[in-house]
Amino acid sequence: QARGLLGGTAVVYSELDVLTDELIAQRRREREAAVAGGHDDVAGLIADGYHQMIGYGAPAFAAALGRLVALGGTPSLVHCSAGKDRTGFVVAMLLHALGVPEPLIREDYLASRRWPGSVTHRASLESRLGTFIAAHDLPDAIDTVLDVRDVYLDAALGADRRAALSAMRAATIRDGEVLVADH
Repeated sequence: QARGLLGGTAVVYSELDVLTDELIAQRRREREAAVAGGHDDVAGLIADGYHQMIGYGAPAFAAALGRLVALGGTPSLVHCSAGKDRTGFVVAMLLHALGVPEPLIREDYLASRRWPGSVTHRASLESRLGTFIAAHDLPDAIDTVLDVRDVYLDAALGADRRAALSAMRAATIRDGEVLVADH
């Protein structure tokens, strides 16, 4: 059922929990503990999170890709709370499944750097991250969190793209059919 500005339209919502609230809270505690313990590579922590997202979000990613490539699945709007991490990753996996060349996938993924929510999220991040990141390190840490980087996508895909796709049960397309690989 369409909501908000799209109410009264034929829009179909498909809500998928890539990460549960409990898992998000657990990952947040782990990152906070790492930073409090002296870990100062914020980009590395984010890259680790992308790598973890493959396993944790595999069923949701496979379902999202399956819905997008199913008959009547487009046009579609894919988004998450910030519109850059999970969204960028789902779209990158869809493009990969469609056989789009990797340079174009990266270009599309990195276009999320221009996402309009970064200004709003900056204030929220300052209050949250400021509780465990030193004030002089906070601006750089926030810039790192708000950014999308090749290293994040590389961490999610891993060195072996086929293994990464298999691990997340990615939807693939063959002769117009959606196939979801099971382990």
